[in-house]
Amino acid sequence: MPKSAAYGVALNKNFFGYENLGGEYASLGNDIRLGVPTAVFGVSQPHKYLLAALAEGSMLYIAADAVSARKAADGIACLSGKEVVLLTAKDDVLLYKEAVSKDALFARLSATERIYSGVCIVVCDIESAMQLFPARGDSVVLRVGDDCDFAGVVSRLAAMGYSREYEVEARGSFAVRGDILDIFPINCENPVRVDFFGDTVERIRPYDVVSGERLPEAGALKIACAAEAVISARDVPVVKKALADGLKTFRDV
Repeated sequence: MPKSAAYGVALNKNFFGYENLGGEYASLGNDIRLGVPTAVFGVSQPHKYLLAALAEGSMLYIAADAVSARKAADGIACLSGKEVVLLTAKDDVLLYKEAVSKDALFARLSATERIYSGVCIVVCDIESAMQLFPARGDSVVLRVGDDCDFAGVVSRLAAMGYSREYEVEARGSFAVRGDILDIFPINCENPVRVDFFGDTVERIRPYDVVSGERLPEAGALKIACAAEAVISARDVPVVKKALADGLKTFRDV
């Protein structure tokens, strides 16, 4: 845990509480617990972060823009000592889709996976809050010593939106050489090499994408979905029917 977060934990336990802060905080905390609609005006940004950090249960903090949202996420994490998810907006792309980086989409999908995993404090900007929130996608969990269908894992990764490449250079890609799987999960800071012996996971070794330096081994790896929507075999007839019905009403202009 970062020192700032640990310091926030100590302060939160010893001081930060609605009752301990005095003033209107006790009344405000009681209204929030009872679910009474409450508004606070004329307070500074640090006070807003403090109020968000004091909130119990699930909390969504909406900032005016992406820069304010990032500052709020850092401030709330420091004051609360809790894990905070920064939900960023994805790029709105219609044309030249292949020329646009998918980093914004991957960051959003990674954040949504953390939210579905149980993180209760979410910070976003207005644009992000207005975008469609994807359903939880499929994920792959590999653990050292576990047996799994190696070929099946490769097929699942492709279905989850990962692109198979000759070598891994960017998030959302993977490569296979014999019993070795190199992958850069969208929810990880570094690519990972997974050594298999047949269908058994032998080693999970993150490494630096630039230098190739081996990082400390891990006991498990969770790979989040790299696509907003995954079409399964059972969805194909439904999609075909929807396309056929749409073509019946389509007119040339």
